[in-house]
Amino acid sequence: MLCTDRQALPIGRGGLVLAQQRRHLGAGAALSVVVQGGPLLAAAVLSVVLARTIGPSGNGHFALLVTLTGITSLVVSLGFAAGITYEVSRRRWSVRQAFRTSYLAALVLGIVGFLAYAFGFIASFWLPEPPEERITE
Repeated sequence: MLCTDRQALPIGRGGLVLAQQRRHLGAGAALSVVVQGGPLLAAAVLSVVLARTIGPSGNGHFALLVTLTGITSLVVSLGFAAGITYEVSRRRWSVRQAFRTSYLAALVLGIVGFLAYAFGFIASFWLPEPPEERITE
């Protein structure tokens, strides 16, 4: 027996009875596969394209850049994702408050990161050039 108008059990809040439509487990699982598998597929295609266009040396430089970016983002994220999830699951924050706070923190940290990068980029023009290596035989 297939029922298409399934509703969640009523939730009582201050005398009001609310009901939300149930989500289907299969749709959530399929969306999870797409979200987690999409970047893997994109990385596989990108690795082939990079190998053919920039060669082994450039591919190594790209891998180093991606690794350093990943490690930096791990350190700089300061555990915000885990902290926000913890606070929302303990019902200390509402989802709306967590959303606002996380976007504000992302905006502030993004501006600070951009300014740090811009300072480093501009300062690199005043650094002395490294000496050229001379090959002697």
